[in-house]
Amino acid sequence: MLDVDIQKFFDTIDRELMMKAVERHSPEGWMTLYIQRWLKAPVQHKDGKREAPQRGTPPGGVISPLLANLYLHYAFDKWMERTFPEVKFERYADDMVIHCETREQSEQIERGLAARLQECELLLHPEKTKVVYCKDESRKGWYPTKKFTFLGYTFQPRSHLGTGTAAPESTGPEQPPNGLLTGSFASLDEPYDRRLSPTVL
Repeated sequence: MLDVDIQKFFDTIDRELMMKAVERHSPEGWMTLYIQRWLKAPVQHKDGKREAPQRGTPPGGVISPLLANLYLHYAFDKWMERTFPEVKFERYADDMVIHCETREQSEQIERGLAARLQECELLLHPEKTKVVYCKDESRKGWYPTKKFTFLGYTFQPRSHLGTGTAAPESTGPEQPPNGLLTGSFASLDEPYDRRLSPTVL
């Protein structure tokens, strides 16, 4: 699996490319106008200094995740469908994981994705983007990275297979607070909506 991280994503989005995507989906001119105003609005820092960034989306802005999803829909989703149509992936905003069959395939996708993101004025994070080995009872090889975090869930091998007991939790920076939401690779075989959406009775 390829765990993808885009370096300073929200701060470096190209606004011209973003507005092309917005205009393609915006049915009304006033919607485009307000989005442009959101993007151009100055930011006031704690010391009172005001700054008008020329790139990226408003930090903490309610519209930023929506614009991020739209931007990566074309920069990533559509590119993956064209270039690697057989490869599955999950993405929300800039949090994404790509399912690969082999290490060679993951490295091929990483190289291609790095070039694609450069075309869209983005960069892969050289340290946080990594190949993850999804170890289980049928995969007994050794690789340095065997867990990843996606949307607050940490996926890692189980220490006692078949008992339902999760492996000891890490106290590292990737671990969710209070030890919550720790899953296993086995759950990745379940339907995506079932894993991430609770059952509503």
